[in-house]
Amino acid sequence: MRHARLLSRLPFALAAAFAVLVSGLPGAAAADPPVPLTPPTVTATYKGEVIQNCWDQQSCPKTVVLGEAATFTFAPTSADVTKYTYRLPGGNPVTVEGASVTVDIEPLQQGRTNLQVSSINSIGQPSNPTYFMFNVAAPPGPVGSWNFDEGSGTTAADGPGLTHPLALSGAAFEASGRINGALALDGVDDYASATEAVVDTSKSFSISTWARPANPSKLGVIASVNGANSSAAGLGYDPAAKRWVFARSSADVRNPTIYRAVSKDAPVNESWSQLIATYDATSGTLKLYVNGRLQQETVSPPANAWKASGTLSVGRGLLGGITGGHFRGSLDHLQIWQRVLRPEELVALQTPRPDDAVATAVAAHWPLDNATRGTDRIWRSPDSIRDADLSVSGFPGTDQSKAFVDDPEHGKVLELTGATRESVSLGRPVVDASASFAVAVWVKIADPSKPATIIRQGTGTSDTWRLSYEPGDEYSTTWNFTRTNVDGTETTASGSADRESVDPGQWHLLVGEYRAQDTGVVGAPSGSIYLSIDHHTKAVADFTAPRRDGSTTLGKPGTTGAPFAGRLDDVRIYVGDLSPTSLCADYPDPRSCAN
Repeated sequence: MRHARLLSRLPFALAAAFAVLVSGLPGAAAADPPVPLTPPTVTATYKGEVIQNCWDQQSCPKTVVLGEAATFTFAPTSADVTKYTYRLPGGNPVTVEGASVTVDIEPLQQGRTNLQVSSINSIGQPSNPTYFMFNVAAPPGPVGSWNFDEGSGTTAADGPGLTHPLALSGAAFEASGRINGALALDGVDDYASATEAVVDTSKSFSISTWARPANPSKLGVIASVNGANSSAAGLGYDPAAKRWVFARSSADVRNPTIYRAVSKDAPVNESWSQLIATYDATSGTLKLYVNGRLQQETVSPPANAWKASGTLSVGRGLLGGITGGHFRGSLDHLQIWQRVLRPEELVALQTPRPDDAVATAVAAHWPLDNATRGTDRIWRSPDSIRDADLSVSGFPGTDQSKAFVDDPEHGKVLELTGATRESVSLGRPVVDASASFAVAVWVKIADPSKPATIIRQGTGTSDTWRLSYEPGDEYSTTWNFTRTNVDGTETTASGSADRESVDPGQWHLLVGEYRAQDTGVVGAPSGSIYLSIDHHTKAVADFTAPRRDGSTTLGKPGTTGAPFAGRLDDVRIYVGDLSPTSLCADYPDPRSCAN
């Protein structure tokens, strides 16, 4: 046992003896510990003005604008500094090389922002950080903003605190806007104009608007900033390319060089699209966004940017000294900024929130109470929003209004028998299905044992979207909201229900919704689809590549699916995210909607 203890101590004894031995050798003195680095000094300027560090101050005036960079200088207070690491709240650490460095840093958020900076020496040892606090102001608001909510008159007022009213020439206000009212233009000679350019086109700027085109065969300029001979910049529709276009010209001459950013797809006629155009004067880059998605960016020579000396025109442009290109359709919420919009602003513009509430617009509303015969001998069931009337045919007899019957709960409703000859349709979409939208309908199934296509948008071979019913087994049934991807595959949000709840005498409110979200990648949309039954969300599914085309049809499938037999009532199609408040206003339910 004693030998074992001696053996266990032997390595420590040998190590101690070795330490004594080498301590007597030349150069064997213990190395000095590294001298701790002291925090660096940090100074800053913004547009040539010194920014004070308010780290230990009670007041901190706003000195930097969000979206713009301040210039920071890091200097050593110790020897052997080779680089620095800095970090903003919410950002990743950034390393810069040098004993003393100057960097431009753009803040990531509004309000008080604390920049953290540490020195690093040649062996990678960091110092304690220096904290530099500064206050970041919100970016400048628009220089022009017109919501077109006047309803009547010949002047469109500018936004609060802004001084650029638009004088209307032929153009008129209408009620069915994307956000309340809109400006209607006839495409012949209607326009509106300010008395000055509003924005300096030689500098960075952005334009945003909601547009609902009504003539895909005609050039239509939405907004232009004009000189004497041509528009310095313009946003509009090119019928030859069948695309939205943001363009600027090289000079105020009759035949300038034109630089363009073009949309990837054609507009959906008679449907709202959200357009954003940005010009970065530093790089000369033009960008065009449609429904929040970047379509194209084009680089133009920054030196060619010129300041328009004329006026802002809405609904027409200027080329070769001649005005023209009158836009036919509707415009809503036109805004112009003297800067490039930030990514989060691009996203926010897709879901407008006047008065802090999501603005949902009804694109079409079919009460399904009746049908009347037009002078063209076509029977139509009216749309109460904007003349998107449904054609009605194939029902027994010559009087197609007999397709609408009395229901004890809903009054007049549409009744379909499932016969393939029955047709209730509109030969176009009412929404751009690449943007957020929703469809809502009251449904009463005649035979719960049979599948049914309730409402769809699509071609004869495939559906852009559809609401449908599947009988399932003896215990359960399934309601579906389906979307088709551009590659032809389908994504479905399905909600199951007890078979007993779908008896022939019971009405159900179905809502299918697509909420679009931008990934920031050209042409790469993403989002989710939702299905709710009687005000209760039953299913959610991711959805990546939406189709946009096709006609709108009630009760009749494409090449696959089954026709609908039963009753339908009160169909609405919405543009934008559908809020519970809007749904409850249109489809009140004391069990699910707050008073």
